[in-house]
Amino acid sequence: MVKTRFKFFPRKIFYLLSYSILVFAIGLSCTGYPTQPENLVRYKILFIAQLDAINYEIATINGDGSDLKYLTNSPVGVFCPKWSPDGSQILYISEGPIGYEIYIMNYDGSNPHRLNTLEIFCYDPLWSPDGTKIVFGSSFEDHGYLYLVNPDGSDLINLNHYNGLNNFNADWSPDGKKIVFVSMEEGSNETAEINIMNRSGEDLLQLTHNSVYDGDPHWSPDGEKIVFTSYRNNNADIYIMNADGSNQHRLTNHPELDRSPIWSPDGNYILFEYYSQIWRMKCDGSGQTPLTYLPGTNFLPNWSPDGQRIVFQSTRDNLETQYLSSNIYVMNANGTGQKRLTNGPLSEIYPSFSPVQ
Repeated sequence: MVKTRFKFFPRKIFYLLSYSILVFAIGLSCTGYPTQPENLVRYKILFIAQLDAINYEIATINGDGSDLKYLTNSPVGVFCPKWSPDGSQILYISEGPIGYEIYIMNYDGSNPHRLNTLEIFCYDPLWSPDGTKIVFGSSFEDHGYLYLVNPDGSDLINLNHYNGLNNFNADWSPDGKKIVFVSMEEGSNETAEINIMNRSGEDLLQLTHNSVYDGDPHWSPDGEKIVFTSYRNNNADIYIMNADGSNQHRLTNHPELDRSPIWSPDGNYILFEYYSQIWRMKCDGSGQTPLTYLPGTNFLPNWSPDGQRIVFQSTRDNLETQYLSSNIYVMNANGTGQKRLTNGPLSEIYPSFSPVQ
């Protein structure tokens, strides 16, 4: 990843003051706590709970904050939980004797098991839209590869064995036929390009061509567009392009970093992070509006399946230890009805809604 430092110059004081006033005003009128999301009990939220300095467990909670359940009880770290498309299983990473390994368990935490053919260091697993395949990253001999495997651990395929680059940050096309991902040259942490390929690893096409970092690509729900983050204008901004790489153009242009774009389920809106807050815009870049506000850091948002709710993590109630402690919150899609769901001893992180309501 690109390492950036906050550059504070007198000319930016105006931007910072203007931004603070804007989000505070919108927060008072729009994103306070006047209305709580309705019928949230039908939503299940998956997240990671930090119980002590080294103990991380996978947990679920209803969208109204009820029925907290810890699904794992592991002596080692567990990370990156992902719902299967039908909500019946959870994919995750667990520390093992050879590094990080992929595990699968049922939605209630039962039957946890390792994909026993994967004797390699794994990260960032992601289900295919139909749940029949898993793409994941792996480090081997100082290279990062993408692999494809069946959920039972069979038919392991190296998708990038020929290109000699570090490959990561994969995302499936909605029809499951293609994979978009990021490639970076060895020894570089500033130059990365976005590529697509068939799920077999064939027909590789490089979509971006810049001497900067282009990353975090995500397909639109209709498969026609890809939204991503780019540093091509000496700052991180949100860009969009057609799925073949054509018509690349910038959607955001703030004085500081815009990043982590996420499509709404209907494809009409994009969430992104700017200045430690969650913003929303239309897919053409118009209507950019902050949904959260200072104080505290608000980040890692995810949509509910119907697009009516957003789950996210925030440090707003732990300002003295905000870099060590965050909680899970929900809000309506327009930023109203923000509600805290968790109150753990340290942090709850990486929330996502179940695909099943």
